[in-house]
This record gives sequence, structure tokens and C-alpha cells, in this order.
Amino acid sequence: MSEDIVYTFKEYINNKDIEGIKEYIDALTESDESVEWDYIFQKVYIHACLKKNKPVAELLLTKFAEMEPQHQIIARQVLAYGRYLMDR
Repeated sequence: MSEDIVYTFKEYINNKDIEGIKEYIDALTESDESVEWDYIFQKVYIHACLKKNKPVAELLLTKFAEMEPQHQIIARQVLAYGRYLMDR
């Protein structure tokens, strides 16, 4: 399931559809299914940074701040790499 979610996010990023991403995040947050936000954040944030899509990267950083502490610990390793990719 996580791979399907990542694929959908990547499609939104490739189409530069930030409103679609916001709606998709809201839908996932409201769903009853358990979502592996740490895994999804890592994959989607790096993809946004590779595509130099700063608005999406900033939106994902706000989602990162809302994640539970144990998920932040797992996902924070990509923050520095993402900043590097954006500056490159």
C-alpha cells in the first residue's frame, strides 16, 4: 500500500499539483488505514527535492513537524540530503 501512496504523490509532484497533494494528504490523514508516514515522507520528500519543487518540499516539512516523534527520528535523516539536492 505504501508504494501505491508514494507513486500517487510522485505523480502529483511531476504534474506540479500542490493542491492535489494537499487534498491527498488530508484524505490519507482522515482515513482509517494505518499509513507509514516515515517511509512515505522519505520517498516523497527526496523526489520533491530532486524535482526542485520547493513548495511541495515545504509542505512536506509541515507534515514532518506533525508526525509522531518516533517517526520523525526515522525520517529526519533525509532532511539534510533534501536540502543538499535543492541547493545543487
